[in-house]
Amino acid sequence: MFKLFRRKVALILLIVAASFLGGLFALLGYRVPTFAIPSSLSSSSSSPSPTSPFFPKSTPHKITELQCGTSPAEARSVGCVLDLLAMSWVRPACYDKEFTEEFLAERNWTWTTNPWGKHHLSMFEYHVTHCAFMWRRMARAVHAGNLDLLDSYTAAYGHIEHWHNTKKQEGLYADHMEMEQ
Repeated sequence: MFKLFRRKVALILLIVAASFLGGLFALLGYRVPTFAIPSSLSSSSSSPSPTSPFFPKSTPHKITELQCGTSPAEARSVGCVLDLLAMSWVRPACYDKEFTEEFLAERNWTWTTNPWGKHHLSMFEYHVTHCAFMWRRMARAVHAGNLDLLDSYTAAYGHIEHWHNTKKQEGLYADHMEMEQ
């Protein structure tokens, strides 16, 4: 029983550390490419379409890389915004201020390095909620028929798989998250 608890704690700490580092890199301005996915292109476009359930092969979309630079200063100089939900610098067209504010108001986010919250840096629950909101952001854009709102981080199929696995694994940590509250 104790070994299982230790494994859960170790896995949680690994996920927390990865989430923290991702956020830290974004804050330090490491380049995360963002893309606008125009939804109004004609079907005669010669550009390849991304392959995922959200971008059927029959509907081509031109993907244009939008650079936010390699530092916070560069990102700001080209008009990029730090999106705390996406944990990256994004172009204003990809930033949903209202949705990000709703996410941040979901709870008082405390960043901690351990499951008991003694050394504040990051939390697994932040990551789980982040994933749920990113799914909602994608669904909102798809249902509105406005894929221009999706940056490459949100639209990447690899992240969809990651979010699915995170939600699937959430059940393993439900007892831990109740302990924290």
